[in-house]
Amino acid sequence: MKYKVFTKQRVLCMILMIFIILLIRSDLREPEIKRSFHKNHEFLQSMALPESDLALLKMAHLNPNAAILGHNLRQFKHYWKLHQGHFQQDLKHHYQQQKLNEILINNINHFDRYMFDWLKVSTIDLYQTFENHIGVVLHVDNRNIGNAISTIGVIREIHSSNIPIEVYYKGRISLSIQDELRFKFIKNVVLIDVTKLMNIDITEIDGLDIKPFAMLFSKFQHVLAIDIDIVFLQSPESLFQSSIYEKYHALFYVGRSIGSVPKSSQQWISSLLEKPIIDNVKNLRIMNGLTMYEQDAAVVLINKKENFIGLLSTCLLNLGFKDTIENHSLNIHESFWIGFDIVRNSYTFNKYLTGAAGSIQSVQGVDVICSSSVLHVDENRNPIWYNISLHTAEDSQSQIQNFTHWQIEPSVWTGNGDEFCISVRNHVSSIKKADMNVMEMARELFISEDRG
Repeated sequence: MKYKVFTKQRVLCMILMIFIILLIRSDLREPEIKRSFHKNHEFLQSMALPESDLALLKMAHLNPNAAILGHNLRQFKHYWKLHQGHFQQDLKHHYQQQKLNEILINNINHFDRYMFDWLKVSTIDLYQTFENHIGVVLHVDNRNIGNAISTIGVIREIHSSNIPIEVYYKGRISLSIQDELRFKFIKNVVLIDVTKLMNIDITEIDGLDIKPFAMLFSKFQHVLAIDIDIVFLQSPESLFQSSIYEKYHALFYVGRSIGSVPKSSQQWISSLLEKPIIDNVKNLRIMNGLTMYEQDAAVVLINKKENFIGLLSTCLLNLGFKDTIENHSLNIHESFWIGFDIVRNSYTFNKYLTGAAGSIQSVQGVDVICSSSVLHVDENRNPIWYNISLHTAEDSQSQIQNFTHWQIEPSVWTGNGDEFCISVRNHVSSIKKADMNVMEMARELFISEDRG
């Protein structure tokens, strides 16, 4: 009996001791908890957009400035990445996590109001519309309906591709109801009026190259934008399967290595970029006086989920800085790589440089291939697309009949705005019969539609 009483007393003592220890530990941890909460509170405060940055946003909204544009876009990227979950801060309390999300959304709303006010939806809502699909976008107006339909015909009939296609136009002034009906009979093609997606005057939209905006508004996450005079020598799906696209999430093509831009143009580009400027930019041909055409944007491939900010940046350059770009002797095509480099989004140029296709001829004792158009090859050095006008029967027939060889850089270009000649080197290639067949069938499509 005494043994049982002793046991009960011992158990009670042990319970009391545990209770006392817990109380002591709680008192000892209270300052730690307070410090943690205070630290997280300071972190939350630091996430709010500073008044100085808000002032810069308002200033740039009233008076666009290149340097301020670059700063604002990089700030937006910072808050966007935080909102998307790219932060390491350990917020243990649900309230704090919720508060952080509210702060970041409020920050993004400021940018929507002052920098992206031309959008009819918020950037967050727009981002959520992207579907994990591949697709093609192109833009048309009343002057080039035949070319657009022919280009789609090459994809559908020659390459047997049913890849979804979105066709963008600038309101009824650029596409009549009659011309709109011509697209209705093409399978898996959707027409989209860009004026219904933007909060800017129709007169401003009329002067825009709407390619980056078509890419932005497209539902496709993996979006391929093309001009309406493109002839694909391979199925467009092959571009999405490229290993370099899978690695960099954006694939651009280079322009001809012709001419150069003034030093002032290189300095203007640098003023937009984060310092120090990365080697990829320093090594570009246009930054070293080797060309005035860094990019040929007739074909552009982008993963928008990975490069959303870069594409927004490109759109802004097209909206507020188109005249500035042209005044610096730059082509508006350059807005893609410049826009991406402003926010250091990932992209790559195609592995091989550009070239020309045609017949070998001698000009002043030098063997050359002359062409008014540009040939591009894939990462395996096989011709993949060619931008050429095939809707005139006589011109296209003579061009195709003379296709015997193709040559890509490095080589020397000569010529003028109508036709350029590239010198023939040891790595000149003969045009394959399969590529000739594609070109001939494409010609028939273009001529048929033109006469239609």
